[in-house]
Amino acid sequence: MEMTMNVMNPDTAATHPETGQTGAAPRPAGSAPALPDEDFVRRGGFRLLLWIGAFALTTVLGGMTFLYTAVMDLRLAMVTETSGLRVLIAEEHAVLRTEIGKVNTQLRSEIGKGHSQLRSEMETQFDELKAEMQTEHAAIRSEISRLRERITKVETKLDKRSVDS
Repeated sequence: MEMTMNVMNPDTAATHPETGQTGAAPRPAGSAPALPDEDFVRRGGFRLLLWIGAFALTTVLGGMTFLYTAVMDLRLAMVTETSGLRVLIAEEHAVLRTEIGKVNTQLRSEIGKGHSQLRSEMETQFDELKAEMQTEHAAIRSEISRLRERITKVETKLDKRSVDS
C-alpha cells in the first residue's frame, strides 16, 4: 500500500510482484492508447472512486442519522406536548362542565319561577272568567225566565182571542 501511495503516475509505476506486470513506458501526449482497456479505469481513478463512494456513503448515513435523531426528538416533543394538551383539555372540560351545570341550575330556577308566575296568572284569569261566566249565566237564566213569562202571557192572550172568536 505504501508503494502505491508514493507513486505519482500509475502509467510509469511498477506494479506488485505478484501480478507479474512490469512498468510501461510513458505514453506521449496526444497519442491514443494502444489498448482500449488501458484508458477505462486506472488504479488511481479507482481509488479515488472508492474514496468518493466511501465519503458519499458516510455522508448519506450521517444525514440519515441526523434526520433520524431529529425525527425522534420531534416525536418526543410531540408526545410531551400531546400529554400536556390532554391534561389542559381535561382541566378545561371540568371547568366548562361546572359552569354549564351552574347555568343549567340558574335556567331551571328561572324557568320554574316563570312557570309559577304564568300558572298563577292563568288561575287568576280562569277564576275571573268563571265569575264572569257565572254572572252571564245568571243573567241569561233570568232573561230566559222573563221570556218564558212573556211567552206564557202571549199564549194566554192568544188562547183568549181564539176562544172569543
